[in-house]
Amino acid sequence: SALPWCIYAVSAALGGRLADKLLRRRWSSWRVRQCMICISHLVPAMCFIALTCARSACTATALLMAMLAAKAFTAAGYYSHVSEVAPGFTGALLGFTNGVGILASMAAGLATGWHVDGSGSFHAVFWSTALLYVSGVVVFCVLMPGGLIFDSSQAPLRLSSRS
Repeated sequence: SALPWCIYAVSAALGGRLADKLLRRRWSSWRVRQCMICISHLVPAMCFIALTCARSACTATALLMAMLAAKAFTAAGYYSHVSEVAPGFTGALLGFTNGVGILASMAAGLATGWHVDGSGSFHAVFWSTALLYVSGVVVFCVLMPGGLIFDSSQAPLRLSSRS
């Protein structure tokens, strides 16, 4: 039960090292973040599609592990992007987006149970999840700007009384 999370931790570290290497090769920060988001979303999307064809528990487990390993690259993509574009608001923005994600995952769990109970299959769930991952890449790469969005001097809460 600990193996998936060990793989996630190692993969997150490797994603960070890859991002650092690309930055040293003079890739723009925005391009690096886009690359990490593509890895962290497109690989899981492909794994979900492959899960519809998995015939053994071993194959399904390997696909889930690969999915989790790739998802760890989010740390070098989305989380780093938020800290770059809104340094004074990073905690608030990540807290908000994580809260929305938790609510969505609760609804998704209920919807998945309802669908599987009615159809007896996860196929539509896997396909729709893959489509959500792909749409996430499109939204991030097309709609999210690179560069500073919120200046940290405009942060609403200061933890220190020093100027």
